[in-house]
Amino acid sequence: MRRGVITILGTVGGRTTDCHKLDNPQKALYHSQIPRISEEEEVNTLPILIKAFGKEGYDIISLHTPCARQIQEEIIATHEDQQVRSYTISKEWEINDRDFDGTFSKIYEIMVGYDRIVIDVSHGFRHLPILMIVDTLIQSSIDITKIEHILFAKETIPRQEYEIIDLKRYIDLANFSYAIASFTKNYTTLATIRVSDRLLQSFLDTLAQFSHHILANSFDALLKDRPNDRPSIVTQLLQEIEKITEGEEGVFIRNLSSILEEIRKHLRYIQSLQEKLYPYERLYYLARLLHGRGYYLNAITLLSEAVGAWCSYRLRETSEEVKKLIREYERQAYEEKDAYYKRFSIYTLYNQSKNFCRYGSNFKGLYLSVDRDEEWNIRSEKITALLKEHFNQREFPYVNFLKRVDRLRNNLSHANSSERLEEVAQEIGSLLSEFDQILYSISTPSA
Repeated sequence: MRRGVITILGTVGGRTTDCHKLDNPQKALYHSQIPRISEEEEVNTLPILIKAFGKEGYDIISLHTPCARQIQEEIIATHEDQQVRSYTISKEWEINDRDFDGTFSKIYEIMVGYDRIVIDVSHGFRHLPILMIVDTLIQSSIDITKIEHILFAKETIPRQEYEIIDLKRYIDLANFSYAIASFTKNYTTLATIRVSDRLLQSFLDTLAQFSHHILANSFDALLKDRPNDRPSIVTQLLQEIEKITEGEEGVFIRNLSSILEEIRKHLRYIQSLQEKLYPYERLYYLARLLHGRGYYLNAITLLSEAVGAWCSYRLRETSEEVKKLIREYERQAYEEKDAYYKRFSIYTLYNQSKNFCRYGSNFKGLYLSVDRDEEWNIRSEKITALLKEHFNQREFPYVNFLKRVDRLRNNLSHANSSERLEEVAQEIGSLLSEFDQILYSISTPSA
């Protein structure tokens, strides 16, 4: 594994063009909470880096201007430590501090060639490595987790004492903050965003799973806890938020506590939808959530499913025989294990129920028939006849609503060929409000 330390040497005392010899350079006390860095008195951090990381096999890469090189060579040539005196500042690391692109390219080339990197921004020209790090984050061009430390000598007593601190956690914090803020707006996180903290990264990974499932309308994995198996994704996220806020990370991310609390409340709301008695209510509220975040195809698809589920409950009111058949079909659909060839399907139940409410006696075929099941289809034939006899589609006041839902769903699923996005959003919002009126202004269908 190749490991390296990147530092950009400065000119001690702020020199820019005056590269004369140093006269009695003043030392300062350097200390750090980073275990491998000892408390020492030095002119600057270069000897500290050589001693702390060089002995562990890290390459010390000192980018420099010609003037900075001359001054730093004076420092190491007279140093009391043999390891420091034997260090060579290679001319191939020379840079032009005004050539940002050239410097960025050189730093990028170095970072790509190493598996683990330490970046020191303590010297002069510190704007260069800082800008390089920002550039790296924006482009997501390098795995940020390969950076072990971003070292900075913070002045505690002017020109006398410095504490070498690690800025890496602040990069993690910026990445983590960006990722969770993005999630609160649209349920998505960038897969390229990585942080070093394992607990925070685990949380981001689980957020990504949430995104994949909710945008695929795959709600079982999101919401259903399975005994003797992994908890649902929502449950995992709630548990991870608890660990983050209660653990040592909680102090580090205290400024993000309001965003995490917002996510926690939202997840608990989604979790509470499991408690809704009827599936059409759960689907309806999920449709509203996705509509609010601009996922219009997902929203109209869920609304279409919700309407179909609701229609299946309306049809159950026709007779006890119809209710019994629908319940049995529904039970079989939930219990059937064969994912490749499903004889019973919740989609079929909701879709055929919606179509029967639309077409009534003009419904084509058998209601809830099953391939290669003669006994079941005898029952299906009888139920179809009962429904056509007793369910009066002309007296069903929501046929036009069902047509509008189907029309918009079909239009969106076929590349939205005829409407502007603003009109789509408005129409779905109108349909959701209308369905809310239907659900809660009439008596609830019996199960």
